[in-house]
Amino acid sequence: SLKHAPEDSVAQGNQVPTSGSGKVTHAGTDTVMEAAIKTQKLGRRTVAVNAASAYSVGGGVLTGGRHALEEGWCTMSTLLSSLQKVHWEARKEKGEGYEDNGGKPQHIPVEGCAVSPSVEIFRDISDRGYAFQET
Repeated sequence: SLKHAPEDSVAQGNQVPTSGSGKVTHAGTDTVMEAAIKTQKLGRRTVAVNAASAYSVGGGVLTGGRHALEEGWCTMSTLLSSLQKVHWEARKEKGEGYEDNGGKPQHIPVEGCAVSPSVEIFRDISDRGYAFQET
């Protein structure tokens, strides 16, 4: 689901802005990506949730992996650069030892999330061949 954020509000912790100008929109038959594209074209600030891989930045987008949700977002928007920044900051902060219990490098903690503000969508969804958006 999508949340239109009021212009001057910021979510604190697990709180969602509650001013009267925010509106929760049901995507209906649209995917989250399609709904985000539509609201962006209307000039609305939009929040969308993506289940990211804690182990592989951008899922498999850099290694030719199949185009699931995270790979799609990283192909059609500026999300990948934000996730790469999270990865390098975690590595810088924790050094080489930022592995989970199984020894795999993990840039997003098990009970954590990455917040990527101001991600811009510049391509359409994979079903439409990732065509560039018209301005």
